[in-house]
Amino acid sequence: MTVKSKLREVSTTLDPLKLLEEMRAFQAYLAALADGEVPPPTICGPPDLAAFVASLSSA
Repeated sequence: MTVKSKLREVSTTLDPLKLLEEMRAFQAYLAALADGEVPPPTICGPPDLAAFVASLSSA
């Protein structure tokens, strides 16, 4: 398998909403650690489009 075909295969499995949700969850985790708090769980379920759209104003 060539590098180009492998990259195409990987790119078809990426979900931008899920990636953004995971990044925000890890940011919240790191912010809690920096503040000396107990960090929230980082388990992410399936992406919620309505929650994503609602959060755009705070992004």
